[in-house]
Amino acid sequence: MAMELVVDDQHPGTDESTWLGAGRLLGLQPLRPAPARRPVVVAPHPDDEILCADGLLQQMHQRAVEAIVVAITDGEGSHPAAHRQGRSVAAARAMESRVALERLGCGSVPVVRLGLPDGAIASRMKALTDALVALLGPGDLCVTPWRSDGHPDHNATGSATLTAARTTHTPVLAYFGLGLALGHTGERIGAVAALPPLGPGPATGRTQAVGGLCIHFADQGK
Repeated sequence: MAMELVVDDQHPGTDESTWLGAGRLLGLQPLRPAPARRPVVVAPHPDDEILCADGLLQQMHQRAVEAIVVAITDGEGSHPAAHRQGRSVAAARAMESRVALERLGCGSVPVVRLGLPDGAIASRMKALTDALVALLGPGDLCVTPWRSDGHPDHNATGSATLTAARTTHTPVLAYFGLGLALGHTGERIGAVAALPPLGPGPATGRTQAVGGLCIHFADQGK
């Protein structure tokens, strides 16, 4: 199956029907139950935690397991038309992320914002690694983009997170695509599974939560 990343206006990504028609997801076993560790969900941009780890966050919240989201950038590199109009993309995307978490029933989940430059995470690898080392512990479960995802910011985030996780002896789940998880043990990929799906709750499916990610700039283009 040919895949296309969503990176800019000229790269709209692979449509959902192509993903589902490929049949790649049919044989995956779900990650159930998720380990009862504190999930530290590392999101390169505001929305990655919703698009790729929403079910995991919701499941942990329902089990009264503390969780935290680490927002690496504020996604300020998106929506060029809004920039030209002098609108604050960073503030809007942070608010959208919070709205989406609330619609999942996870409004109490704290979000730590590192404020690294959108599109240039690779230039701040040491700062990112040091920040994650300060946040992670052996009782956590670090959830991060796969370092071979293909998106430059995701690749850099995944690499920095693995370095930090080795330092802090923290287990890692690496996500990519439609909420898939790779279990990492050092350099080896230990397992592939589907992250937990959304259950019943304040959001009647992913649509309501994802709707919170596009409430401000729907008329501005990405």
